[in-house]
Amino acid sequence: GNEGIGFAIPSNLALEIGEQLIEKGRVVRGFLGVYAQNLTASLAKQFDMPADSRGALITGVESNSPASRAGIRVGDIITSVEGKRITSSRDLMMQVEGTSPGTKVSIGILRDGTKETLPATLGQLPSAPTETSTAAVAPPPAQNEALAGVAVSDLTPALRKELKVPSTIDGAVITEVAAGSDAYRAGLRPGDVIEQIDRKPVTSAREAVRIGKSIKKDHPALLLVWSEGVSLFVVVKTARPG
Repeated sequence: GNEGIGFAIPSNLALEIGEQLIEKGRVVRGFLGVYAQNLTASLAKQFDMPADSRGALITGVESNSPASRAGIRVGDIITSVEGKRITSSRDLMMQVEGTSPGTKVSIGILRDGTKETLPATLGQLPSAPTETSTAAVAPPPAQNEALAGVAVSDLTPALRKELKVPSTIDGAVITEVAAGSDAYRAGLRPGDVIEQIDRKPVTSAREAVRIGKSIKKDHPALLLVWSEGVSLFVVVKTARPG
């Protein structure tokens, strides 16, 4: 049945795919090596940008990729590729994959409110995605006073294996999220890994609690969270228990 979900391929992309199949017998697409999400109004505010700002917010950069070699970082906002405006993560994907591997492109970004242009040479999109610590013994779950309702533990080798967390991801594992809390409403769940809090790297449960306690009361916290195979920025309201 029709559930109101539609998929559309731009005509120029469909034509290019057809030409590649005829010429090469397979589809060859450009590859940058980033993970991105749409820049929402709440996320824009966290990056000190106007609420109506648009772009692709970078949440992950694959090692030894065109993006890493170009100097693209987590937290950068891609606004253009070769002068063409990027307003969403889908725009970025379509623009990059529609460009031939080996092409040199200019990537327009916003970093800490400053516009920059980075040169990059696109690679070839892999046919299948590649999965891109010395861990202490996990302490009992600690209650984060700033992120009320969230308990965390160290990411031990056993937890990493159980949760299938890639070796490139470090942080603190969420072990409990109180139902009805702001963190729960923001989408945080047990098994998620907090990589950053307010753009500060999290290396352990103790570090997550320490950074969390430094967040001012009622100041929304910006978290980079690995969940179910992808990293995303999440805005969570904070309030210390009274």
